[in-house]
Formats: sequence, C-alpha cells, structure tokens
Amino acid sequence: MKRFFVFLVLGALLLSGGKVLASTDFHYLPGAEGIKAPVLPPEGFYGKWYAGWKSAGTTKNDSGGNTGANTRNDTFLLLNRAIWSTGIQVLGADLVTSITLPIIQSRTSSSGENGFKEDAFSIGDIELNPFLLGWHGEWWDLLIGLSVYIPSGYYDSNNPMNNTGHGYWAIMPDVGLTVYFDKEKTWSASVLARYEFPTQQWGTNMTPGQYFHVDWALAKQFNEYFEFGVVGTCSWQTTRASTVGGVEDNLYRTFAIGPEVIFNIPSWGASISLRSEWAFETRNAMEGNLTMLSFTKTF
Repeated sequence: MKRFFVFLVLGALLLSGGKVLASTDFHYLPGAEGIKAPVLPPEGFYGKWYAGWKSAGTTKNDSGGNTGANTRNDTFLLLNRAIWSTGIQVLGADLVTSITLPIIQSRTSSSGENGFKEDAFSIGDIELNPFLLGWHGEWWDLLIGLSVYIPSGYYDSNNPMNNTGHGYWAIMPDVGLTVYFDKEKTWSASVLARYEFPTQQWGTNMTPGQYFHVDWALAKQFNEYFEFGVVGTCSWQTTRASTVGGVEDNLYRTFAIGPEVIFNIPSWGASISLRSEWAFETRNAMEGNLTMLSFTKTF
C-alpha cells in the first residue's frame, strides 16, 4: 500500500502543480560554481572535490505559490573532478580538459498518514569537458567550452525516485567572463552561462526541455589567503518537454543568492571554498538551499 502511495504522489507531482519533478530534469546543478568560475588554471594537473548538500521542502507551482505537497528532498553530492590544463594554445587560448564523476545520496519523503521515504545512492551521470578554452587579459578572463553528459548513473523509468541518473545524453556549451575593477585584480565580477540540450530519455519517449543556467559572482580578494563575495544563480527552462501526448504545459525557473568565502593555501597549492545559496521566485519545482564545500589541489 505504501509503495502504491509513493507512485500516486509521484504521479500527482508529475501531472499537477504542475509537473514539478519532470520539469526540472536537467543535469547541471545551478550554483555548482562560484567566484571567478570562468578563470581557467595554469598548466598542470588538478583535482577538485565538491561536497554539496541540497535541501528542498517547499514545492512551488506555475504562479510561485505553494502546491501544498508535504514532500521534501534532501540530497548529498560528492563531485570528483580531474582537470588537465594542457599547456597547449588554441587560437591564443589555453586548452583545458576535465571529467567529473558524481556520487549521489538522495532521500525523498512525504509526511502524513500515508507518508513515505525513498532513498537513492549511486553514481550520477558523468560530465566530460572535451575542451575548455581560456583567454587572459590584463582586465579580464574569457572562457568558451563544451560539456557532454554521459548517462552513467542509475536510471529506471518505472521507479524515478530511486534514480541518480537522468537516462539521457546531453550537451552543454559554456561561455564565461570575469572582469577586474583594479589593476591588482582584487575586485572581480564573473558570469558563467550554460545552455543544456537534452536527447530523448530512455523508457519514457520524452525529450526534456532545454535549460539556460547562469552562475554569477561579485568578489573582493583581501590578500593571498582570503577572498569573499556574493554569488548567485539564475536558471530557466526555455522549451517545453515533448512527450508522446504532446508537450508539458509548465516551465521551470529559479533564482538563488548567498555568500561565498575562499581560503587559499599557497604552501599546499590548494584552496578551499564554502558557499551557500537560498532559492527564491521558483516556479514548478521544489525550493530550498544549496550549500557547497569544495577543495582544489594542484598535483
């Protein structure tokens, strides 16, 4: 009976309020990157580890009101990224490649008489950056790149609450710019824009909508050890998901803002960053908080 209720609630979320879970079926995690995200590193090998906690307990409808659903989701993510700055120049830009393997633990639950709890734990979909090109100027840094999402995560179209993967391939062009307001580059503003193009999802005959994501930051570096800033993200679904019966009616969007602090450890060739962003003005999705701790090390 409880299993039946899980699918009943899931069906209600997919078909009402409206289509909350289906309309947020994208790979990129808005807010995953923060201060100076478009700045590529010098030649060498790097490891970057992101530990993220995303908690959402308020489901928003198409007008931004609460749907009344007593459903929440808590997700822990460990993103393991290997970065190679090749030292090769392409059109005057530094060539960088990277690959990211996510490990995801997620819990979806609902309270009430027929409450349920569903847990998922597995790897997620791998992100491959075949190329990232970085140009560097006295007052700016520019990035152009491409991301490819490989459907490596666990996916079952008949049991979506246990999925850690999305069940489809996607490509995502990346464009980013960082500008500096003083010669010493202690004040910076950055924008990283990404546009996600999905393919058809396995087992559903559905092609998810396309998404436009923007991560931004305004920061001040006080010395070689410490940097602080305000970061945010904007994310929009730009096309409706197509299904056998037509298209979904509602489009997702969300905005988020919060602080970030960076501690550099020059003697280790490492840095640690911590940021936390709170979502607002969400449509057709669950609204909450994302906190991300990342560690970067040169090898």
